[in-house]
Amino acid sequence: MTSLHSLKQKLPHAELHVELRGERLADGAGLLECTYRPRRAWDVRRTWQLHLWGSAFRIGSRDWLSVQREEFHIERRELRSKSDTVSFAVPLRAPDRRHARYQLEELRVGDLCFGRWFAAPPTLPSGFGLHVTADALRGEVLLDGLDAEPLRGSLPLWPTLRRIEVGVRRIARRRLELFDPAQRHGWDGWRHAPRVTWSGGRTSVLRHGEDPVVWRAHELFSIAPSQLAADERTPPPHGWLPGVELEVFWPSGERLELPEARFVGTVDVIGFALRVFPERAAARLAESTRARAGIPTFTLSNDEWKELEALALDRDAWPVDFRPCAAPDGGEHLEVRRASSPAGSGWTEPFLALFGTEPAEDDRRCISAFALHPSAWQGPLPP
Repeated sequence: MTSLHSLKQKLPHAELHVELRGERLADGAGLLECTYRPRRAWDVRRTWQLHLWGSAFRIGSRDWLSVQREEFHIERRELRSKSDTVSFAVPLRAPDRRHARYQLEELRVGDLCFGRWFAAPPTLPSGFGLHVTADALRGEVLLDGLDAEPLRGSLPLWPTLRRIEVGVRRIARRRLELFDPAQRHGWDGWRHAPRVTWSGGRTSVLRHGEDPVVWRAHELFSIAPSQLAADERTPPPHGWLPGVELEVFWPSGERLELPEARFVGTVDVIGFALRVFPERAAARLAESTRARAGIPTFTLSNDEWKELEALALDRDAWPVDFRPCAAPDGGEHLEVRRASSPAGSGWTEPFLALFGTEPAEDDRRCISAFALHPSAWQGPLPP
């Protein structure tokens, strides 16, 4: 991150009055953290140190004069509240005289962040639940529904803003994770191909030793980086279906284990033949990965889930079975076995399993898509 303020405009000596509402504010609102940054390069506070002694004993640079740059300044204070509302004021310019030319970059209360700066009052999609005027921001937001443009995960600020009155909704969701490439280590025999970054995510290809089973994991960005290097502006992997987070190329063997797949509560699974994957289901899956105002990514509404259930294969037509099995360190993880039914013995086409948690209080399910290929991996193998 650059050391300079994201807004090149000079902020006035004024205060921002904030009132936050939410159930978790009761019995203590937590820590307020305000980050201030300089607007111009010559506003950066520097301190010089003269090293007359000890040049022979110093580690690193042997310069007689060193410079320390303070690229940001943080003010912290504890907030207390006996109700579900907390109020406080924040200066737009740093109150510390030593950082008088630093201006507010970000204010944070717990996991709630205001730090998306605009030169003028922004026009926001109604799905965010926010109402913007020249000097005020009001409304109610869903904390995990802020990923879409133009907010990109952070609430807005602008130079004429003087009043914030926002209610905050937090919904407990049971997230799904099927596979984590970072947990498959070289010292355990795992071999990784160089990870590829593309505009919507990152892809890892790996296998265990000489095992013919190849795992291709896609980490999908809920908020895509605003700028990618030239070598990262690549298209998605060939053959990838938007929304699929894990693919396994499984030409032989009877079972697979996914030790990272540990679920809390009930998890539903529906299955599809990828060769005839319904167009409507593909659209729903791809849509779930896109950031939309007020809607958490990687979720489906319960009605959307039921729509996909109606399009899915009957369980008897599945070529694989999913079952929990005992984990070595206690608990259970997910095991995949080739089905003993005719669908399993004659399995030749890729199969997609879509996992969905129980609906949260907003009637949305967290989902994760897993594709199984009965054929061998045709790309370069991890070295």
